[in-house]
Amino acid sequence: MATRAAADTSVRLTRPLFELAAQLMGEPPVAWGRYFNGFHTTAAEYQPREAGLFEGLGLKLIPVAQQTPKVNRTFADGAANAALNVYKFISRIGLDVLAAQGDEFLMFLDVEGEQGGSNPSMSSDYYLGWSKTLVASSREQSANKLTILPAVYARAKDDVTWNALVAAQNNGAEKCRGVWITRQHFDACTKPRPQWETAFITPGPAIGCPVMLWQYAIDCPDGNGVDADLLNPDADVQTALLARLVTPNV
Repeated sequence: MATRAAADTSVRLTRPLFELAAQLMGEPPVAWGRYFNGFHTTAAEYQPREAGLFEGLGLKLIPVAQQTPKVNRTFADGAANAALNVYKFISRIGLDVLAAQGDEFLMFLDVEGEQGGSNPSMSSDYYLGWSKTLVASSREQSANKLTILPAVYARAKDDVTWNALVAAQNNGAEKCRGVWITRQHFDACTKPRPQWETAFITPGPAIGCPVMLWQYAIDCPDGNGVDADLLNPDADVQTALLARLVTPNV
């Protein structure tokens, strides 16, 4: 199967942004990433008023659990953030909308892994609490109509995060169902869209789950645009991703 385009933004989806992404990548994106915070409300989060455009464009929503300053903290922190991620996802999309499209959905934990920055790599305890609560809380909040499954967004070379993921899974965490890798070549926004580069984006540690998405360019074209992504061309991986994403509707 061919690679397919996706995009993500920290601002609400608009038609001009969608058209910009389509122009940059040479085809319309099939999925779009948006935030669901696990601590407080910000302008970066997905809002229900975006649903009509998602529906009109036939776009799948990639939900991103965004509590990046906290992902190196404790089991309890991970659990508390997950419960709020679930609440915001279900309440803003709508339980009926979700249940009509499936009973399993993915959510990607945003890990920036900045060395010396305010957004650290992930800790094993945090993922343990986040992943287990994501599953349990989604079943509880939906009256067992659906389950939200954990996935991770992180840098390809963030071995601290990948080793923490392995340790957490060995210690009883919910298995990560897939990862979204961010790694860019120089001047990625101005170069032609790349082919899928397995060696360039595969984490060093054996994490036991597939790379589903590659964020190959960020803030295109000039720091105020969109991030450009590719879906793994493997047919089984694409299906596992797209079948567990929702198209919001009104």
